[in-house]
Amino acid sequence: MESLTPGMQLGRSIYNHRGDVLLARSTPLDETFISGIIQRGYRVVYVMDGIADDVEPLGLVSQRLRSATLGNLDSMFKLMAEATQPVRDEATVDGAHVLHELPTKLGGAVERQIKRLEADVEQLLDEVFDAQIFEGVAALKSHDNYTFEHSVDVAVYGVMLGQN
Repeated sequence: MESLTPGMQLGRSIYNHRGDVLLARSTPLDETFISGIIQRGYRVVYVMDGIADDVEPLGLVSQRLRSATLGNLDSMFKLMAEATQPVRDEATVDGAHVLHELPTKLGGAVERQIKRLEADVEQLLDEVFDAQIFEGVAALKSHDNYTFEHSVDVAVYGVMLGQN
C-alpha cells in the first residue's frame, strides 16, 4: 500500500463487505482514493504495471464473494458479542469458573447469520472446485513433496478448526 502513488491504475476491482464495487478495474488512483483504500483496511491492491495490463489477476475465490463473506463473518462476530455480553458480564462478577454453568441465548439474528455463512461456504466451495486447483496441487506434489504434504496438513487443520 505504501507504494501507491497518484496516477496508478487499478489492475483489479475493489469490493466492499457487501460485495459491491468500490473502485473498478482501470480506475486511476488519486490521493483521495488511496487514502480511502488505506482507511478501509485494504492491505493489497493490484495495479497495472504496463506488462500484462490486458490480463486481470484471478484468485481462487472471487473478490466479490470474498468481500461479502468477510462482511458476513464480521456481522457474526458482532452478533455473538452482543448475544454473549450478559454471560460475560456475569462471569466478570462471579468469576470465569461459572462460564460453563451459564446458558447463552443466541436468538434469531444469530441463527439467520449462521444461515448466511452456510450459504457463503457453499459458494466458496463451488468456486474453489470450479477453479481447477487440483491440477496445481498435482503439479506441486510432483515438484516439491514436502510443501505438498505441508499444504495438505494445513488444509486438514483448517477444516477441523472450522468444524469446531
